[in-house]
Amino acid sequence: MGKYLTRVLLVSAMSCGLTAGSVAHAQNPECRHGIESQRAVKQTIWCVANKLGIPGGPPKAVRIARRESGLGLDESNSYGGACGIFQHYPPSTFSSRYQTYMQRRWLRAPNNCFNDRTNIIVSLTMVNRGGWGPWS
Repeated sequence: MGKYLTRVLLVSAMSCGLTAGSVAHAQNPECRHGIESQRAVKQTIWCVANKLGIPGGPPKAVRIARRESGLGLDESNSYGGACGIFQHYPPSTFSSRYQTYMQRRWLRAPNNCFNDRTNIIVSLTMVNRGGWGPWS
């Protein structure tokens, strides 16, 4: 029964112009490991870093995130209000960075600097396109 229903939904979705890939994406969004723990944050960093092929790979991304925020949830900097896992500063620039660096496949991530997954995706896409300069 379950396989039959899946096939019916897939055929229906494809008749509406959706591809099998977009249906699978909707069911299993990429790099969604939760935000309940530092472990989940590290898993998300590893996943995104691997998919984007960033310089230094996942180990460097985790080291920098740990240095910036301690991999803490909802982190902000008391000195100037930098926000999130990778400490974007000033926070008012994050929305435009989201618009510039959020790839279509990640659009389910909300435009919020304090959303760990969003912060990781935007930050590592910035790194992928321009290197680690802002975090050097």
